[in-house]
Amino acid sequence: MSPFILMRYSAILLLRQNISAIEGVKPIIIKGACYAVGNGSSINVWKDPWIPWVDNFKPKPKHIDAPLTHLMVSQLIDHAQHQWNTSLVQDTFDQQSAQAILNIHIPLRFRPDKLIWTPNNKGNFTVKSAYWSALDSDNYLPQSNLPWKRLWNLKAPERMKMLLWRIGTTTLPTKKNLCQRMLIQDSCCALCKHELESPIHLFIECPIAKALWLSCCWGLKPEEHSIQSPESLIKLILDPPKAPCPEEDQWLIPLNMAFILDEIWFLRNQSLHKGSQIDMQAAITNIQ
Repeated sequence: MSPFILMRYSAILLLRQNISAIEGVKPIIIKGACYAVGNGSSINVWKDPWIPWVDNFKPKPKHIDAPLTHLMVSQLIDHAQHQWNTSLVQDTFDQQSAQAILNIHIPLRFRPDKLIWTPNNKGNFTVKSAYWSALDSDNYLPQSNLPWKRLWNLKAPERMKMLLWRIGTTTLPTKKNLCQRMLIQDSCCALCKHELESPIHLFIECPIAKALWLSCCWGLKPEEHSIQSPESLIKLILDPPKAPCPEEDQWLIPLNMAFILDEIWFLRNQSLHKGSQIDMQAAITNIQ
């Protein structure tokens, strides 16, 4: 395959993935996007979201079987008085929709209609507000049984808590995750160079990972604990098996396990991005 054809194929693949990603967040955008009425000339009454206090930001007709003719918001406004045409609004919409429309402020100086993001008090779209909006959506984010509060209260550096969170939510950029988003040539584990680099393989099944667990975690063999998913790996860390140490030191077990995951991820990145040789003794020393 020529470089030109390969570049074209990669561009098409990335475009499709971007379109898919946009479609994936569409329910969240629909949930929070609403027009702020200016002159009303660009807002379709029945198709566009424009009423903040009703379901889906769209009005309901006064009569259910009434035909929804083409109607712009500007046609509902008495432009000379800068107010709603009350009788027309009440004759067109049901009582709840009509009252909500009449509560919308008409600006003294007409301005263009503006699409705003309602979860933000300034109307601006932010990733943070979209994230919290997504958490409130039962149909968007997969449900997780992980006790996140316990994770954030773990006695460990914040950087490691974030790593555990990324593992548990499958957002860590392992090669398996990258393959689902873009075209990469090599999907093999950066440590052993054999299997597909999934989170479970990298942190549990890879021979390098197994050696670190065995050497640094009281001879622990993770494969004996039925770890089938990233969630179950995090659950094992939050509810670890007993270790041969005093009872008052048992809190060190999750911390030690987090250090092992952190070192595995560090070795993986050093090998992948810098071509570094794996020094097992140095890795064990780092964990200890």
